[in-house]
Amino acid sequence: MSAIETTGLPIVTLVTGLATLISPSTLFERLGLIVVAGYLTCVAVTITPAIGMAFPRFSGNSVEQRRDVIPPRMSAVLLQGVLTIGPGAALAGLVVAPESTHAVLVGSFVLLPALLLRSLATVTGGAFATLAEWSMALAERLAAVDLIHLQLLGCSALLLGGALIPTVSYRHAIARFDRHTVD
Repeated sequence: MSAIETTGLPIVTLVTGLATLISPSTLFERLGLIVVAGYLTCVAVTITPAIGMAFPRFSGNSVEQRRDVIPPRMSAVLLQGVLTIGPGAALAGLVVAPESTHAVLVGSFVLLPALLLRSLATVTGGAFATLAEWSMALAERLAAVDLIHLQLLGCSALLLGGALIPTVSYRHAIARFDRHTVD
């Protein structure tokens, strides 16, 4: 293991802890952010082998043809970001600003698609109208969810996903490595 791998978790939790000292957040929110930072570090480190196995790079890039350090593919970097930053931001938002996170989640994942479907339904009708009605009803139900339930269910779902995805991806990486043959 490299020094970065063995010291990454303590550094992340220490830096997050120091950053929370200057924040106006409550003690619960500060501790929550420190736990989220440590958890996301563990998730990111665990899914990295599977992403590297799915998007391998066997030679240096065109900028620098060094064999001792081979940077990952951009698709691997993008997938790593999507799997950690998005859920991590939602998790941190549910801890620190549940009202804003609730509005963003309802607006971007339910209400915006409902409005787009409604505009498509005015042009085409049919199935889009049914989907628009269903999506608007879902948006209204989600908007009515109280913040305590949203925090409990949202954090539980994100933490469970953060535990399942690395487990599955790590097993996938091991299986893929075992099947790999050198030509």
